[in-house]
Amino acid sequence: MSTGAESCHCGCDDVYRSVFELLDTADELTPQRRSELQHIFDTCPHCFEKLGLEQEVRAMLRRCCSTTAPRALRERITISIRVTRTDG
Repeated sequence: MSTGAESCHCGCDDVYRSVFELLDTADELTPQRRSELQHIFDTCPHCFEKLGLEQEVRAMLRRCCSTTAPRALRERITISIRVTRTDG
């Protein structure tokens, strides 16, 4: 099955490094590096797809993991941790 990466010359082997660099260190990137990364994603359908998937996963995690656990659950976990530390 073809992923489209075979005909691409953008360095798809490094696509995950580029995705993480763009998403995780966006505030630290120079304008030139940000432009280089954006060019990769704008010109390569395979890399663009990987970027989109990672963005979707991160958005889903933010939605699913942003709620606070009920107080009773937090208390039980805290007690369990204390008991484990004292027994261990």
